[in-house]
Amino acid sequence: MDGRQVRSYVLRSGRMTGAQRRAIDELWARFGLARLPDDPTTVFGRRAPCVLEIGFGNGEALLARATADPARDYVGLEVYRPGIGHVLLNLAQQSLPNVRLVEADAAEALRGFSAVFSEICVWFPDPWPKKRHHKRRLIQPGFVSTLAQALRPNGILHLATDDPGYAEVMRETVVTSGAFLSTPCPGTGRPESRFGRRARAAGRCVEDFCYLRLQQDPQAVEPHP
Repeated sequence: MDGRQVRSYVLRSGRMTGAQRRAIDELWARFGLARLPDDPTTVFGRRAPCVLEIGFGNGEALLARATADPARDYVGLEVYRPGIGHVLLNLAQQSLPNVRLVEADAAEALRGFSAVFSEICVWFPDPWPKKRHHKRRLIQPGFVSTLAQALRPNGILHLATDDPGYAEVMRETVVTSGAFLSTPCPGTGRPESRFGRRARAAGRCVEDFCYLRLQQDPQAVEPHP
């Protein structure tokens, strides 16, 4: 090993439309952030629960939840620019005030964050099914510790995958971290996205896992908003 970080994704050029390019050029100042906010109130101008979705793809689930749940604020994190451009176009059309986007690698962007988010969603991360690629999987012990640190006590970690092998790894990794307790998924649920539709069409079962962030101090109970 040469000491370089092993990334959970490979950047592909993808096909970006002219409209998506213009959206990034013209709308990023309105809906984009240079980094994840350590105090969301300074971004959204109010004190409200803040949800982070890691790897929002084309933003179907992100936009659906933000539209249906205006009482909470949403931050979407993504590295693929066509998806970012697509979401920016929709944000401008829908004029959603409770969504902001960040273009960054999740492992790097979350480093050093403490008790910021009320919920973190990681839906359909790349399963990297070949054994030699397992080191690229996003859900690893170190990253789960980072997620635990970024969640508020009693916050929710919501994972989803259609890969049975990765599902087992997710369960084991989160539970053995000692920072979480399995819990029913919140009522807002996970809106179906193209990844979920694709899995269903192929006959694959999508598994959802929700975990409660345990209190760092078991004597001090902070209710989940």
